[in-house]
Amino acid sequence: MPAQYDTDYKSVRIPIVVHKCDTFTCRLKGLMFRKQPLEQEGLWLIPCNAIHMFFMSFPIDVLFLDKKQKIVKTVSRIKPWKTQGKVKEAHSALELPEGTIEAYDIQEGDYILVDDEHEILLKRGRTMTVEDIENMSRDEERQQELSEAQKTS
Repeated sequence: MPAQYDTDYKSVRIPIVVHKCDTFTCRLKGLMFRKQPLEQEGLWLIPCNAIHMFFMSFPIDVLFLDKKQKIVKTVSRIKPWKTQGKVKEAHSALELPEGTIEAYDIQEGDYILVDDEHEILLKRGRTMTVEDIENMSRDEERQQELSEAQKTS
């Protein structure tokens, strides 16, 4: 059976305003000591590959992103006083209101973009580069050669 490659993607706008947090002080404070849960807003910690929920009073969802903003790990409903250890591939973490991952069916492998209004655009699937397509063609040719060689043996 020939390999199938999904080069299409769907975009989903998530009405959550993202606040970028890329200074030491901002990342240090994060959401600590905040009394009210997140509602239609999120905090994007850059760089960040692990989080703690110390001094938090509400659960959140967290997306860990690589440098290309691909989701490499999702953490749903992490509770106060818990930790999420180091995520090796992660470059940043996006802290979101509890239930966001489930509500929008966000999955590892999806991409996150933040638009000009600081809202989230979720891209599902992946786009193919010319190099990806060339590599697939070479792999298919190799598979076909191996298959023909096995038939003649």
